[in-house]
Amino acid sequence: MVAPAGAYDVKVEKISQGFRPLWALTFGPDNLLYFTMRNGNIVRLTPQPGPTAASVTGIFGVPKPRLQDGAGLMGIAVDPEFSDNGFLYICYSLRNADGTPGNRVSRLHVDGHNFDEETVLLDHLPGDDIHNGCPLIISPNGDYLFIGTGDGGHAGKAQDPSYLGGKILRIELDGSIPWWNPFFGSPVWSVGFRNPRGLRFRPDSDELWVTDQGYDTQDEIDLVEKRGNYGWPNCRGTAICGDIPNYHAAVAEFDHDSNIEISDLAFYKGDTFPQWNGNLLFASLKTGRLYRAVMDGDKIVRTDIVIDGEYGRLSGIAEGPDGLLYIATDNDDDAVLRVSPN
Repeated sequence: MVAPAGAYDVKVEKISQGFRPLWALTFGPDNLLYFTMRNGNIVRLTPQPGPTAASVTGIFGVPKPRLQDGAGLMGIAVDPEFSDNGFLYICYSLRNADGTPGNRVSRLHVDGHNFDEETVLLDHLPGDDIHNGCPLIISPNGDYLFIGTGDGGHAGKAQDPSYLGGKILRIELDGSIPWWNPFFGSPVWSVGFRNPRGLRFRPDSDELWVTDQGYDTQDEIDLVEKRGNYGWPNCRGTAICGDIPNYHAAVAEFDHDSNIEISDLAFYKGDTFPQWNGNLLFASLKTGRLYRAVMDGDKIVRTDIVIDGEYGRLSGIAEGPDGLLYIATDNDDDAVLRVSPN
C-alpha cells in the first residue's frame, strides 16, 4: 500500500550544493559525512544547523575513474577504526590493461586532505557503461567488507558463481577471502543480481539487505542470505521459482508492471523521527521519491512517500548522528539534502 504524497510533514534543506555528479554517502565514526562524486572526488562534510550550512573539505589524489553513465567512483565505506588507521574503502570503474571496462575495490589511507596509499583489494571485476553496482558496507563486527556487483551487461552470467558480476561478495578488510565463504577460494556470497545499488545491515542484527534495479519492471528489495540465489535473469521480483536451488524471492518489488530505478536504502534507528524507528527508507532515481517502508519482521507491510520528486533524482541515503536524514541528488547540479521534522 502506498500512501498519498505529502503524508509526512518534513522539512527538506539543501545544505550543500554545486556538486556533479554525486553518488554514495555515508557517515564515518568521526560523525562526518563522506560522499563520492563519480568524477573521482571524495568530499567530507560537517553538517551544521541551519539551511545551506555545512563545512566541506575534499580528499585529493583519488584514482581517476572511468566515467560513464553508470560508472565512475561509486561505493564508499569508512573503517570503524578510521580515527586510528585512516582507512577508506572505495569501489570505482576503470579500464583494464587490455582496454576492457572493469571495476576495482581499493582501500585508501587518508592523511589529512590527501590519500597517500592505495591498496587494491579486488581487481578486474566485470564492468560496462552501466550495471556496475559497487555499493559497499562493512559488517557490524567490523571484520568483513561486502560488495555488490552489477552483471556488467551479461545477464546470463549473474547465475554463474565463477563470474564475479551480478553478485554480493564478501572479503576481509585486507582483501583476503574468508575460507568459510560458500564457494571455496571465491569472494562470492550470493548470486543472481542485476545492478545492486544499496547495501545495509539492519540495526542490532546481522541481516544484510540490498536494493537491486530491475530491467523495465520489478526493482527489488532483498534480504541477502549466504549462498542465496536471487533469480536474475531467470526470475524477478516476488515471483516463486521452485526450479532454482537456494532461490530467494524479493521481499518487495516496485512494481510488477514498471520500475522506479531504486537506489540506496537505510534503516532508521534514531529518535528524531520516533514514528520511523525500525522502518526501512529507500530512494529512487526515476521517480525522485523517498519512500518509508513499515516492517513487520522481515516483511514490508506498508510503503509511504515522504518526498515526491521535488528534488529530482535521489541517489544515496544516510542517517546522521543527529537522527536526521541526508540524501544525495543525481541531477546536473547536485546537492546534499537534509530531512528533518517540520
